[in-house]
Amino acid sequence: ALTVIGIPQIVKNFRGGKATVKDLVLSGNLIWFGAATLLSVVSIGNGASLWWNLANVAGVLESAIVVGQINAYKRDKAEMKATALTAVGAASLVGLIAAQAFMPLKAWLDLSFTGAMGLLWVLNAPQIRHNHQVWLKEGRVADGIAPLYPILVTVGSLLHLFTALVTGDVRWAINAVIGIATASIVLGQIYAPKTTNALLRPVIRLIESVLSRFAPRSSVAAAFAGASLAAFAGHDAAGQVSAVVEKAKTLPGRSVIFLEAPTAAGKSTLAKSLEGALVGRLRALEIDRYYGNVADAPRDAAGRPDFDRPDALKLDRAAKDIRALLAGERVELPSYDMASGLSNPNSGEYMQLDADDVLIVDSIFASHPLLKAAAEGRQALDVYMDAPAVVRLARRLARDKVTRGKPVGDNLRGWARILENEAAYIKPLRDGADAVINLVTPEELAGLPAAYEKLLAEEADPVVRALMGEMIRASLRADGAAR
Repeated sequence: ALTVIGIPQIVKNFRGGKATVKDLVLSGNLIWFGAATLLSVVSIGNGASLWWNLANVAGVLESAIVVGQINAYKRDKAEMKATALTAVGAASLVGLIAAQAFMPLKAWLDLSFTGAMGLLWVLNAPQIRHNHQVWLKEGRVADGIAPLYPILVTVGSLLHLFTALVTGDVRWAINAVIGIATASIVLGQIYAPKTTNALLRPVIRLIESVLSRFAPRSSVAAAFAGASLAAFAGHDAAGQVSAVVEKAKTLPGRSVIFLEAPTAAGKSTLAKSLEGALVGRLRALEIDRYYGNVADAPRDAAGRPDFDRPDALKLDRAAKDIRALLAGERVELPSYDMASGLSNPNSGEYMQLDADDVLIVDSIFASHPLLKAAAEGRQALDVYMDAPAVVRLARRLARDKVTRGKPVGDNLRGWARILENEAAYIKPLRDGADAVINLVTPEELAGLPAAYEKLLAEEADPVVRALMGEMIRASLRADGAAR
């Protein structure tokens, strides 16, 4: 069974491509490659049977193929570097053993066997931890794992355990028990994720808590290592705002300003400037009023309501109301109750523009084509507020913790989904804007690591601490892709 354990995963990777390997952890497969290499050296060096030699060499080849697939599809430079270092290290070790450098062959083989056993004991640990994190952060089962792989590991380990008990080989017996246990955990994470991950959580938290005592306390410095933040600064922020305000002043009555931005990009700052310039003329229409019932909301991969997509809103109703308001009609606005998740199409609140009023449409989707079409024939100013994701995450974490009492961990767990939705639905709106404003200052960028360090210092949970580093890196990647 152990001879072909990698075949199901290899086939699945070839069939699914990039989408399949996204949740496969490279480090676990590098451990497999290292252990298989050492066992091959031991079996060949000890003159084991042809079948046993072939089984171990098959492990080397299969693990190498899986590692190659992960690198080919992910194209992650850090993972490719780790792969190269592992390959060089394994080849160098085989060379030393073959040359019997520093010690006789028997000593090398004994050391190699002990090393292989140690690697096999932790073989599934990286994947188990990743599966657990995916469940906690996204509420879904990690994608891409071929169930037949842990099944074959379990069957093979049971056979190994039987042989070890018969021959009295304690090390093989321990290895077999660990293999059975860890492969069973992976199966549990696939088929009974809620129960399995609930049982795992205290164990993983304890292990991470212990390990964190021996690791650098901060994950922030590591996340920012090598990142150049200077390019993210806006230029002449005051001038940008002034230019938009001057354009807004020239707008006639019953015209419209579309003000859109990804979360925490600084809309409120510009809105205050506009209010000061158009005293008594500005009427704001918040598109958040147009959310539908939570039961009808689109769902993410984990089945949770996803409010960061345009189809979560009744944009056709919003467009109809915008058209009516710009025509001078009196409109009854809908409302949305966040606590109950219910939409009320008739809130009893009315809105009407006076002849000199300017409507400001405020939303992350303000310039959605449906809404812009509603202003055809009217003067309009489309303003997109821009800011790098790594800055916006820090702002959002601090703001929501203070003003909304939202735990940092809850915000971090939803951030990856927000980045995906921004790339798909919000950032494309930037290209059609009349003005793009970035109010991020060099001073804010310089203080960004310290801002994250302050948030990190208030978090005792090692899971949240590690997640902060992951989301900082994810934000930096998103910013790099956007430039």
